[in-house]
Amino acid sequence: MSTDMSDGRPAASRCLGALEYFRAGHVDVPSAAILAVGLLIGAYFGARIGTSLPPDIAQRAFGIFLAVVGLRLALFS
Repeated sequence: MSTDMSDGRPAASRCLGALEYFRAGHVDVPSAAILAVGLLIGAYFGARIGTSLPPDIAQRAFGIFLAVVGLRLALFS
């Protein structure tokens, strides 16, 4: 089973699926709104920071992030 979005289905069918979950009452709208706002703010500032960082610093920071996540997974799960 693939987890990417390139399974051949158009985006409209995914939106209709999300709408069905909403109609069935399976969507917590306040939580979804908070997540959407956080996503928009994070994407905006992440893009601004990402384009202003030199590539070597961005790669080093990402490597440190991956090491921290890996250690956390190894030690606490």
